[in-house]
Amino acid sequence: MNGILKKINKSNSSPENNFKTVWEKSSDGLLIIDSEGKIVMCNNAYAEMVGMKKEELEGESLAIAFEPSHGQKVLKKHLSNYQNRINSPKIEVKDHLWNDNWIDFEITNSFIEINGELQVLSIFRDITERKSNENLIRKKDLLLQAITESIRTLINENDNEKGFNKALALLGRAADVDRVYIYKHVQDFETGEIYFTPLYEWVSEKSKSQIENESFRKISYSRFKSLKFFESFSGGKTLKFLIKNLSTEDQRVFIDENIKSIILVPIRVADRYWGFIGFDECRVDRIWNDNEESLLMAMAASLGNVIKNINF
Repeated sequence: MNGILKKINKSNSSPENNFKTVWEKSSDGLLIIDSEGKIVMCNNAYAEMVGMKKEELEGESLAIAFEPSHGQKVLKKHLSNYQNRINSPKIEVKDHLWNDNWIDFEITNSFIEINGELQVLSIFRDITERKSNENLIRKKDLLLQAITESIRTLINENDNEKGFNKALALLGRAADVDRVYIYKHVQDFETGEIYFTPLYEWVSEKSKSQIENESFRKISYSRFKSLKFFESFSGGKTLKFLIKNLSTEDQRVFIDENIKSIILVPIRVADRYWGFIGFDECRVDRIWNDNEESLLMAMAASLGNVIKNINF
């Protein structure tokens, strides 16, 4: 930005007009902040980033664009940097805005002198999408590593129960969920009833175990008729739900009312539906992306081969 300002000053055309053009055409958020932390001026890009109008920002404290307690931290940091004459080239921060939105910013701060007064030029670049993509890649890598390690554990562990418990713990921590479990499909040939029963489970420290609950020992597919559990699983289809998006009636079929999102992946053994593995998220409304679903489907296929080989 300093280079741009120098070019403007050397230009034969009006420096004021050139500066105004650069200032308003920039896709980055630009603002000039004084020694007291007040916004001397900002451009439309910055105003749009923080969800406010220029006239609501200019002349006000830098803190105004942020959640109150977070804004005070931002202001305090600015005042400290100003007093100590500290530039901060390309720092990355996650800011909590006044409207409760969170944005990942790349910020560059540099000192400039305007009318004999030292002020700070801040350049804000919204990198939320980039950081989100980086986070997705990181999560994918962690999950892939956990899947590989869990299958290796199952193959090498002689004690099936110990092996499955270790494998589910690896998957649960890597997927960052609250509960992972394996249910087996069962058919009562005398009554014709079809149901599923739990075999193994891992739960996070903040979650409750279900495997010891008698209500979970025998769960009929008819309970989930409207959600088509049996039809989907027997057809090799994964099911994933954001619980709040289901009807009130469908929400009630889940025994644990704390579940916010869930993904269930069928396991096939010798090309026949054997059961399923499930992942519960009880803290946030998690949306499972296609990459994660594909990895879990591949993992379920590997589980099917392991189960077949150990004659489960």
